[in-house]
Amino acid sequence: MTVTDRIPLGEYVFLRILQANPKLKSIFGVPGDYNLNLMEYLYKDSVLDKGVTFIGNCNELNAAYCSDGYSRIIDTFAVMITTLGVGELSALNGVSSAFSEFVPVLHIVGSVATGKEKVNNDASIDDFQNWHHLVQSKDPLSKPDCHVFSKMSEPISICTESLTHKGLFNGDNFDKIDNVIKSILRESRPGYLYVPSDLPDILVPASRLEIPFHYKEYDPENIESRYRLNTLSDKILTYLYQAESPIIQSDDLIYKFHAYDSFNGLIDKLKNNKSVRLYASRIGKCIDETLDNFVGIYPSAFPDVADNFQNKTDLLIVFGYTNFETNGLYNGLEHYKNIRDVILINPDYVKINDEVIFIKNQKNGLRNFCLNDLIQNVSDKLDVTKLRQMDNIPKFNRNKVTEYPDNDTQDMRISSNKLFNFANHNLRPNDIILCEVSSFSFDLPNLTLRKNNRLIYNSYYASIGYALPATLGVCLALKDLGSDRRVTLFLGDGSAQMTIQELSTFLRFNVSTPQIFLMNNEGYTIERAIKGETRSYNDIQLWNYEFALKFFGDINEEKHTFHKLKNSGEFEKFFACRDEKSKNKLEFFDLSMYKTDYSGGLKFFLGK
Repeated sequence: MTVTDRIPLGEYVFLRILQANPKLKSIFGVPGDYNLNLMEYLYKDSVLDKGVTFIGNCNELNAAYCSDGYSRIIDTFAVMITTLGVGELSALNGVSSAFSEFVPVLHIVGSVATGKEKVNNDASIDDFQNWHHLVQSKDPLSKPDCHVFSKMSEPISICTESLTHKGLFNGDNFDKIDNVIKSILRESRPGYLYVPSDLPDILVPASRLEIPFHYKEYDPENIESRYRLNTLSDKILTYLYQAESPIIQSDDLIYKFHAYDSFNGLIDKLKNNKSVRLYASRIGKCIDETLDNFVGIYPSAFPDVADNFQNKTDLLIVFGYTNFETNGLYNGLEHYKNIRDVILINPDYVKINDEVIFIKNQKNGLRNFCLNDLIQNVSDKLDVTKLRQMDNIPKFNRNKVTEYPDNDTQDMRISSNKLFNFANHNLRPNDIILCEVSSFSFDLPNLTLRKNNRLIYNSYYASIGYALPATLGVCLALKDLGSDRRVTLFLGDGSAQMTIQELSTFLRFNVSTPQIFLMNNEGYTIERAIKGETRSYNDIQLWNYEFALKFFGDINEEKHTFHKLKNSGEFEKFFACRDEKSKNKLEFFDLSMYKTDYSGGLKFFLGK
């Protein structure tokens, strides 16, 4: 083998990632001494020719949130690079969030050189060293564990792999790289790849890149898998054909397991059918809610919508089912008790009443087929003429654009209801809305989503500070995909103080997409509603946001506009005659709101 048949391992890592994910154009992270050798290979012509840009974030936590947002839009895994210990631990909260939310992110960590590790392992107790960024052993006479941080990462990653010096020669490193990527794709969750700082420059065979990266769970040529898929699809359809009053409900894992298109293909076949009613879960909104047979969300604060779901249904089929507190409001399966037949379709199993049918092999952890395959097969097999010809569409008023009571006078601060009504009426097809965990976010399930709308928020993990960096990731993904979809962010003032420095990255990389509405209610509103409404621990220092983006570098407002709207009158007047000159700039709105204006959705969630 000649030198030209070999390339540096660092270059190989990025080229293999790009083979696995051709959509990837932005890689996030923060440089550190242990990852610099690897990061140099982002600037090799072979990588640059793929259109890849490194997006340097303000800190690693923001990089993790940014990767999360990016992944959700490109609909495959994102990539983040940090350095050992001080960098990766900063990112860990964001990685935990991605794990909880089923978001695929490859976290690459530059780690201690294998040569240094070997020297330490061979050293006597008098000669070993405590390398920087590593934590020392509890015993001062014991050597530090170079893998202490990877062990911390294991519970929040679907796969953790470490490249080794030995793996340069036996091919193990190639297998590890492929394995972590395949694990991330299969489970739609984060995975870790540790790259010691002395390995990226070592030459490895380039021939491995000639083996295509192939990943697909369902093989239609596999007779057993095909049989299982068809049998399960037929069983689901048999229940649907026999039902007199069925409901199909979308849930969160439709998006997370890349089944949006197939699911909406199924809905398209049912959209004019009066016998099948459509619902969405609180965090699984992925249906065009202007369809005639869409009834609402469930759980619901609206009694008619809830009663229609609970008591006037003989079959419920939930696609993309997930069991989580913020989705079901503590009730578990209690709210299904009056429904004769319940089918819960999860990526790993299908539960039909008391019968559990596993899609995932319980021995090897591999699925016979994926959620998208099942939904597509059900859709392909569906014969709408076999459905009962019943008119189950409820007669109660289902206003297609929910309207909240708005009693604001002109000089009152902007109410949560007014902001909700604005968001609902301002929504257009294809828009993307992000919202920080806030009082306002508990009302978002009642937004009337139009065709191809996307609602993104940190619904399970609920870590405040997530939404602003995630919005950056969303906007960069749209930019990389050549999309002009509108992006709107609703951001709490307490949350903003966690991660606001990432506004500077919007400016640095000329991201002008979003409208940002900062809900300035002087502290932590959810916490006030739970306990300590007037306690100082729920207060924050008030900031002057007018100068935020100027401080971050846009002194002359060439890339942004700022608007302080202090009351309902100013809000209404501004949006009645909005200046379109700001359309191609980042728009930042500072909205004065009341401390204790608890949204109806929050009060419903808290049982108040």
